[in-house]
Amino acid sequence: MDTKKVRLGSISILMSVILLCVAVLAVLSVTSARADDVMARRYASWTSAYYELQNEGQAYYQSLDEAVLSGEDPEAILLESGAVPDENGVYVKVIARDEMTLTIHMELADGNIRVLRSETDTNWEEDTSMNLLP
Repeated sequence: MDTKKVRLGSISILMSVILLCVAVLAVLSVTSARADDVMARRYASWTSAYYELQNEGQAYYQSLDEAVLSGEDPEAILLESGAVPDENGVYVKVIARDEMTLTIHMELADGNIRVLRSETDTNWEEDTSMNLLP
């Protein structure tokens, strides 16, 4: 009987390299998934705060409309609600929540309150922490 020698050295090295590559890719995909999860949660928190602030702004508009329709003086309504007039006669109301502010610019026009513009700003601070380990 002739027996042929099977050399397993090169095959075992190749399989070890393939196994190592698969393990590295698995670690990279878990790390990437975790980072995506953190960013998705952060974005969801920001979006939730943004829309809550917008809802407060809409409630403010509604209260102004109801007061004007009831026959109250529009200028008195704006001053009572906390709006501050600037040098151009534009009333500015700032609604702050957490790290966001909603700034509403309004003017008096023909006995009504007219909204000129509404701006949402985020107070942003650079994150300089380097948490490399979970």
